[in-house]
Amino acid sequence: MRLIKAKISGYRRLAADCEIKLDTDPVCIVGPNAAGKSSFLDALEHLNHENEFQPNERTRVPQGPPMEPDIVARFALDETDKELIADVPEATKVTQFLVHKSGNAEISFRPDPAPKRDLGRRKAALSLLQELAKSNWLNGVEQIEPQLNPAPERLTADLLQGAIQVVESESANLGNQIEALVAFRERLLMIVREQREEEVAKGDIADDEEDDSENQSWRNWPPLPKKYELLDPHLHALAEYEQKPHPQRLVIDALRERVPEFVKFTDLARELGAVYDLANEEAPPEGAAIHNFLALADTSWSEMLGYMQGEDAGQTEA
Repeated sequence: MRLIKAKISGYRRLAADCEIKLDTDPVCIVGPNAAGKSSFLDALEHLNHENEFQPNERTRVPQGPPMEPDIVARFALDETDKELIADVPEATKVTQFLVHKSGNAEISFRPDPAPKRDLGRRKAALSLLQELAKSNWLNGVEQIEPQLNPAPERLTADLLQGAIQVVESESANLGNQIEALVAFRERLLMIVREQREEEVAKGDIADDEEDDSENQSWRNWPPLPKKYELLDPHLHALAEYEQKPHPQRLVIDALRERVPEFVKFTDLARELGAVYDLANEEAPPEGAAIHNFLALADTSWSEMLGYMQGEDAGQTEA
């Protein structure tokens, strides 16, 4: 994961939106004293934790209350990051990851583009449910239910309408509404099961030499048309899918620990001398600014010393 952009406002000297593109190599932040360079780096460091902002960190404005800090860092995903979310089908287009800290000190995460639930499952179930609501099968069920003893607490038509309302929703999370799907599916399965059991029982009686059909109490459920038999697996798969965490939550959980920590240079790493005498000076301690400077030039102290000892003035000067 690589930092490519940062946007900061309301933090110390950075009052208005300060957006800096960082998708370059190397990145150099240059400016006069009091321009906000340190404020920018300190703001990024705030993304490491949820510690509250101190009063002196909030930008003060004339004749008004202090501003609320707002810090956003945008990262580009690398191949390892993408592998971690490969098992989330809705996240195939996710290429970036945002980390946001607002004035209340809470840190939030957002993949970009944000993955959404696959609403195709709802639409497939909705089409069948709406057809069933207008079918002769439901009319037959409605004629039988008033005769049942005991009567059902809720009529099948009501349960069906409840299921339709749920799958019509475009809400990201159905939450407890899934119970309406489960309730209608259970009623549908019960009616189908009893209808088939009665069919078998009637067949057994017809094969029996003694016709005892007059002594039987049949409910005479109408048989479910074959095309609606798909409703059971559709509703079962839909309920299972909707009960899973939202794809965005799955991506956040997979990637949040991959966010790099912002570490400021120590004073030692910030003190760059104007002149270094390689011939007479000992190598500066690890972490010294000159080492970072030489690394940017794709070389090192020991390599430069080697050039010098080999009397390669051209390389040394470079």
